[in-house]
Amino acid sequence: MNITALVDQLIAAGVKLKIKDNNLVVKLPKVISADLREQIIANKTQLKEYYLAMASSESPADQITVQPHSEAMPLSFSQQALWFSEQSDSQANYNVPVNLKITGKFDVELAQQALNGIMDRHLILKTTYSTDAQETLRQVIHHDAQLSIHRETLPAAQLDDAKIQCIVNEEAQRGFDLQNELPIRCRAIALTGGSEPVTLLLLTLHHIATDGWSMALLVKEFTTLYESLIKGEAAQLTAMDIQYADFAQWQHQYNSDKSAKQLDYWRAQLDGLPHTHSLPLDGPRDSQARGQGGILNRVLPETVKQGLQTLASRFDMTTFMLLHAALALVFSRHSRSHDIVIGSPQANRQNPQLHNLIGFFVNTLVYRVNTDQASLADYLHHVRQVHIDAQLNQEVPFEALVQALTPSRTSGQTPLFQIIVDTDNDYQQSNTSGLPGIKLEPLTHSAVTIKYDLDLALKMTESGVSCYWAYDRGLFTEHHVGQLADDLCNVLTHLSQPSPASDMTLQALYASMAGNTLTPEINTSSSATHSILEQVSQIAQFAPERVAAQYQQHSLSYAALEARGNKLADWLIAQNYGGRDKIIAIEASRTLDTLVAILAIWKAGCAYLPIDPAHPQQRIQFMLEDSCAIAVLGRAGTSALQTAAGQSAVPYLDMTQCDEADLVAGSVRQTSPDADSLAYVIYTSGTTGKPKGVIIEHANLNHYLTHLNTQLAAQVTDGVVSTSLSFDATVTSLFMPLLRGGVVNLTCDEDKACEQVVQALETAQAALLFKLTPAHLQLIAAKMTQQNSHKHVIILGGEQLNLDTIAQLRSYLPETVFVNEYGPTETTVGSHWKCIEEGHQTPISMGAPITNMQGIVLDEEGQPVPPYAIGELYLTGPGVARGYLNRPQLSAERFIDNPAYQSGQPACYRKLYKTGDLVRTLGNSEMTFIGRIDEQVKLNGYRIELEEVKRQIAEQGLVEQAEVLLVEQQAQMRLVAFIELTSEGTLLVNQQGEAAMTEGLIQALAEQLPEYMIPADYLVIEHWPLTVNGKLDSNQLAQLATTQQSAVYAAPETEMEAHINQLWADILSLQEREIGRDGHFFKLGGNSILLIKMLGSLKKQWGISLAFNEVFNRVVLRDLAQYVQQKVTEKQAQEALEEKATEAEGWL
Repeated sequence: MNITALVDQLIAAGVKLKIKDNNLVVKLPKVISADLREQIIANKTQLKEYYLAMASSESPADQITVQPHSEAMPLSFSQQALWFSEQSDSQANYNVPVNLKITGKFDVELAQQALNGIMDRHLILKTTYSTDAQETLRQVIHHDAQLSIHRETLPAAQLDDAKIQCIVNEEAQRGFDLQNELPIRCRAIALTGGSEPVTLLLLTLHHIATDGWSMALLVKEFTTLYESLIKGEAAQLTAMDIQYADFAQWQHQYNSDKSAKQLDYWRAQLDGLPHTHSLPLDGPRDSQARGQGGILNRVLPETVKQGLQTLASRFDMTTFMLLHAALALVFSRHSRSHDIVIGSPQANRQNPQLHNLIGFFVNTLVYRVNTDQASLADYLHHVRQVHIDAQLNQEVPFEALVQALTPSRTSGQTPLFQIIVDTDNDYQQSNTSGLPGIKLEPLTHSAVTIKYDLDLALKMTESGVSCYWAYDRGLFTEHHVGQLADDLCNVLTHLSQPSPASDMTLQALYASMAGNTLTPEINTSSSATHSILEQVSQIAQFAPERVAAQYQQHSLSYAALEARGNKLADWLIAQNYGGRDKIIAIEASRTLDTLVAILAIWKAGCAYLPIDPAHPQQRIQFMLEDSCAIAVLGRAGTSALQTAAGQSAVPYLDMTQCDEADLVAGSVRQTSPDADSLAYVIYTSGTTGKPKGVIIEHANLNHYLTHLNTQLAAQVTDGVVSTSLSFDATVTSLFMPLLRGGVVNLTCDEDKACEQVVQALETAQAALLFKLTPAHLQLIAAKMTQQNSHKHVIILGGEQLNLDTIAQLRSYLPETVFVNEYGPTETTVGSHWKCIEEGHQTPISMGAPITNMQGIVLDEEGQPVPPYAIGELYLTGPGVARGYLNRPQLSAERFIDNPAYQSGQPACYRKLYKTGDLVRTLGNSEMTFIGRIDEQVKLNGYRIELEEVKRQIAEQGLVEQAEVLLVEQQAQMRLVAFIELTSEGTLLVNQQGEAAMTEGLIQALAEQLPEYMIPADYLVIEHWPLTVNGKLDSNQLAQLATTQQSAVYAAPETEMEAHINQLWADILSLQEREIGRDGHFFKLGGNSILLIKMLGSLKKQWGISLAFNEVFNRVVLRDLAQYVQQKVTEKQAQEALEEKATEAEGWL
């Protein structure tokens, strides 16, 4: 436990500690456990440091005095935070139940007197909470209030254990109306007909009035009072000097220089804090309410406990510091993040005046550690210092900290941290089994309500180490949490081993967590399909008139396709444009000529290079020169590549000349391409600022098509090609139909391609194959109007799926199969395959590797990570490309040696491809995509190296430094450039404005980059935000882009928007032009207290009573205005109905 928790436990056990003559003086009670003695000895240094710090900071203002208990008094900061949390989450449960099965004679009347005696001593139990006339949240003490135990009698024969459990659960879940009810209730159920009297006593308090320490006090006082009432004696209880309300008022009045300095510490410590933890989730966050909780327990033996205590002593740490250090390493390993943040509750009773007072005193400290340390020793010293600093600055209430830092608040998500770790303080609760003549058995409720993503309790017990995990079932699966729990046990066990400090390393601790292996196994028995050339040739022989390809009103039969391909190949070879691994460029347009050209190039033994004619001329020239293309093949006068070919001195071959040539069939010998010869080259965005060519061999292509052939239903023969041939996803629908003797339907230009796909989906008379990006799918879904029940197959790749879009399309295409396909160009189109069934939930699975492909997830050091942990995906198998064209160094970096390779081993592959993609493996061996490890992104299906865009911007004049990010703005993904200008650039902007600079920059980029790589927005940066490690903070940049975009004033468009705009201006002390319809209440400086004021103002102005969470979930002005207008309209309609009813009654 941490030092503050140890102090709390010692105080509760009756241990007295103080500083005298700069030494720590400890006075022990007559009875104390051996474990506490050991804790005092082991932590003597830390206890002395703690009390010295406390003594140096004490002042007269620390003394709490009795205050007048007026009708309305403020809540403490902890109470405010809890009240707001409960109001913003409709399903939150803050009940603290004490449920007992009492066997023997139990006097309910005396129990009621005892409870009322406690309430007379602790007025917090007689308090309600509401807002006053100024819409300020207040607590009101009802001095004359009394508790009446609700009494029932039930036959014991009718209540088995299951029914008793049901009663206990219902009582524990039943909420409190804090405005009208006291925060305490009690229910006594007498069971009749048994051999001896049995009473079920169900006592429930609201957390706003109690905490763990308080419950121990309550039990102790109840025992004393009940025994005294039985004996007819006066109870010996210490008189109360102050009440909780006095503490709450003192907390609001106490605002010393010390607390201001402490707040400065927290501002620095939590600067740039992540909005949420980085652990991957198994389900979506529900902004309305948290899910039900699950529980896991792990226990480690006494030997581990002793080893950990020894290690903690060696590094002068408390055991909680060490447990926290181990836990942070587990979270770091699973999240691939070094910035780990947790919260931990503290009893917050350092002041002796609070030791015997019931109330909600708990304060929460935020512990932020950086696991990126040079050694284990450095890391442990760092964690220790984080704890010491936090404890020395713990007087700032958590809610005050939240308001000061004003993070963006999200409904159903706790601010600052979402993982809480308790030291599971043992407050030395009195043993109520000592009550005379009765036996007490606790009744636990099985319904667990979770308020955080993860809620842990780590504790050293007499028998070992206890690790309790409560988790939100809506966010984590049991298997996932089980893996986290097991990894923590592994790390703790490793730390407990006796070994020299020099032998203990962070990497060894990471390695102690279970790692994954290459999966799945290679299936050497799978058979390959015919090559495309072989299949086209065979179909041309036995079904020559069958249509092979269709483009607008034109079509090609298989016989014609074969004949034209042969003639063009012969012509190429005759002109000496043939040979293994020679590259011929073609225009990446969807035409019949293009399909003929590809087959002819293969027949000539060459590989094709598709180039998009829409690319800038400089980029086209670069690809022609970099690829060493021996020719460009097209039709003169229609090809945009003809000009670039001339400028690059690459021969341009006019297909019209071939058509006119008089060639004798078979006069030239064609060469069937070898499996390891080049099939095509696809250029993708490159980190060097120039695109790079990926070399795909025929074996790679044949492997992918073989996989497709086994996955697709037999009736799927025809395909629709609607994407550019320079995009390798087109391979799927371009070549698969030819292998099955089907029709390749080529859509026309981009402007009409979407309409043609929609028409094909709606009117097709047979199942069709489509290959699309999720961005395309959204456009298609918006245009669908008719149903089609054929079993189309839509394979989606290139970027993350949107399940809502798929659900929308299913209403029109109920039988269509949707497939999520993942795969870099370097692994030949697709390496993973997952059919998305109806009802599929997030995280969206990208499936398992396809036949004969293997994947493994590794960390930065190349070591396997545990299941569910984030790591980089490495792939091996027959789909892995040869490498990058004319890039030996880059090929060596990305296509690395496979450590599992064994020469001569069947189907064992020499190379692993380093994808740069962050993924995690699920419990069923499938994977989910997390993001990119480098600066590569996908936008509308196009792969973009942000480094290339960044370099091009930086090469322009007037730019000192540039960064480029893919940012979500108003539900759209956009490229945003962040620019630091030179002094000359700053001068130019000052003279002509940013708009002129941006326009010139866009024009310059358009000469170098394709349209899809040009950023949509440009922001000038004066100072780059940095992380705790001194690296560029991309999260803050992205947030800045979002803030800047939303900061543009958008005037209210409706009368209600104008009213709300004025209301916010008054509440937030802003000008109306500083808000606008896109204004965000919390980002403009609002907080929970001001939100309550807003509720009161809405009620006064329009007579509508809105719940806290109704407004909390609508903090953008236009959303709130729309909702308020809806409620006002409903109220007016109801009033009109009531008025008519009244008039009718009067007439009658």
